[in-house]
Formats: sequence, structure tokens, C-alpha cells
Amino acid sequence: MLGRVIPEAAVELYLRTHLVRAQASHSDPGLTWFRTGAPHEELNGVLRVTPDRVDESLAAMAETPALWHSWPGEPRFAVDEILASRGLGFVEEEPLMLCDLRTPLPSAPGFPADGRIQVAEDREALGDWVRVWTGTNAPGPLTDALASTGLGPARPVYHLVVRVQDEPVACAAAVLHRDALAVEHVVTLPEQRGRGLGTAVTRAVMELGRARGCTTAVLTASPDGSGIYRRLGFEVQGRVRRYAG
Repeated sequence: MLGRVIPEAAVELYLRTHLVRAQASHSDPGLTWFRTGAPHEELNGVLRVTPDRVDESLAAMAETPALWHSWPGEPRFAVDEILASRGLGFVEEEPLMLCDLRTPLPSAPGFPADGRIQVAEDREALGDWVRVWTGTNAPGPLTDALASTGLGPARPVYHLVVRVQDEPVACAAAVLHRDALAVEHVVTLPEQRGRGLGTAVTRAVMELGRARGCTTAVLTASPDGSGIYRRLGFEVQGRVRRYAG
């Protein structure tokens, strides 16, 4: 798949479901970046940049924890060498995947009898989501930052928490922008893996997006998650690499 040209529609969905969360952003043909105000590199980033504007992107992000994206299938935005020359380190390479939500979803997987999936509707539940996602017990600053786009009736982001025996053990997020759904931050605590919780919460995100009129879902897949997403109907469109300072 390396070197494959990524369909513009796939990249466009990826960009706009990130920008909808931004407190500050910029987008033109050579540079797209966003900042959410959250103190976490996965919630701020340079989504596309041409080599001649990498220094501009570094200045735009300043001291913000962020990820820079390089697209090996898009020559204008394949900036691995220049990012490395500016001191950014390689973090990961993942497939960019799409799913047509207008097609029927696979049958729901088995789920623990003592489990349930909850949409976070208040700061307490959002704090539980942050604890699972980060693996830490200090959710305060992240919870405050996520609340602006993740709580309330007009929010673009829904944070789903899986509870087993009422304890938060897995999470995911649904980011909505018009007819597009981004599946984000699917995490299961290590001791709970292998029980189908990741599949169940991903499917719940897809169902939530469909119920709100989304027709296409986009995500990037970790090695552990790619099999789950394929079984749920996602197909690889290309690949993206990420770097951090």
C-alpha cells in the first residue's frame, strides 16, 4: 500500500473531522493545522504541510504538544526527511481507512452481561473517559479542555465509556462533521482485552454516527485495531505517518 495515492475524499474527511474540534486552526493548499487547547499531542496537530512551510508550521504550534502528519502517498505532503531534519521524531505509521455507513453493520458482538456502553454527559463521566484513554488518574486539565466540544447539545464530539461492573474499562470517541464520522481513541484497559469490548464500542460509535446522519466513517488504525475495523467494514485508502517534537 506504500506509495498509493490516497483518494482526496478520504483525506478531506480526515481533515475536517479534526478541524471541527479546533479552538484555533488554519487551512490552505499548503498547510493545515489545528489546536484544541487540550494538553495532549493527539489533540493538536499539523495535518498537512508542504516542505517549504514546515518552519511556518513549527512556529504556528509553538509550545503546543502536537503531531505532524506526513503522507507517503501524496508527494506534496510527504515530508518525512524535513521533519526529521527539524528534530521531530517518528511516532507511528497507520492505515487511513473508510467505511460506508449506508451499508448494514455486521451483527453485534457478544458483550459481558455486567457491561454497558455510556455516552459521557457530564464532567464526571468525561473524566472516567480520560482515565481510560490516558491510563492516568489525573484527568482534570484534559477533561476541562475536552468539555468545550464534548458536552452539551451542540457538541461535535461524543465520548463513549464502556463499563463492566460499573468500572470504566474501555472508551472511544465519535467526531461528527456534517455527513462524516471519525472514529477516534478506541482503547481497552490491558486486563480487559480479548472480550470484544473494542469491537462493541467501535460499533456503538458507528451506530451513533449513522443515527445522526453520517454516511461515511474515517479512522486510522493501530496494529491491534486494524483487524477489528476490517471486520466492521472499513477499507484501507492509504497510509499516514506521524511525528512529534
